[in-house]
Amino acid sequence: MLLTRMSARYFKGLIVSDREVMRDGKLIRIDFDVALRELRVQAKADLPRLEKQWPLARVLSEATRTYYATLPGIY
Repeated sequence: MLLTRMSARYFKGLIVSDREVMRDGKLIRIDFDVALRELRVQAKADLPRLEKQWPLARVLSEATRTYYATLPGIY
């Protein structure tokens, strides 16, 4: 939770379940496969909410493109 809410610049070290995870502001022990599985589980659980947001995101994206396309000097 802390790592998702703060940037690494605020951390010098972090110990989770008696295991050092961060030292001198750098992550040193992350099980990539476990983290990837957890991210997939969380993404799948959040999919219904995201699917509801896609139409709104498309409208906002198009409006943003249109706005910036009308400004001089913007490509």
